[in-house]
Amino acid sequence: MFTRYLIVSPSLWWDNGSLLQARPNHDFSEKTVFIAVGNEGPVMIKAAKDLADYIRQHKSAAGRMTHRFYPQLNHGDTLHLAAYDGLQFIFAIGAPDSPLN
Repeated sequence: MFTRYLIVSPSLWWDNGSLLQARPNHDFSEKTVFIAVGNEGPVMIKAAKDLADYIRQHKSAAGRMTHRFYPQLNHGDTLHLAAYDGLQFIFAIGAPDSPLN
């Protein structure tokens, strides 16, 4: 439905991780995805990494994806820096063809 995704501290642990286990047949081939998580415990960190790995396997060369871990931040403050970094990434701010330049 969308072409750009900014995912911060995803609650993929919910319902015993059923969202990651479902493995939706979604086409990430030309999507731009930014996933971030802070130092929010091993369950949150692993779930974000697993999501990033899944998307990385299901995107084409035209797709862009990055996964960032912010070890100095926790759940209460990860969003602020991750949203800023994520917007720069998904809109490629500074790139000549960016819609925001």
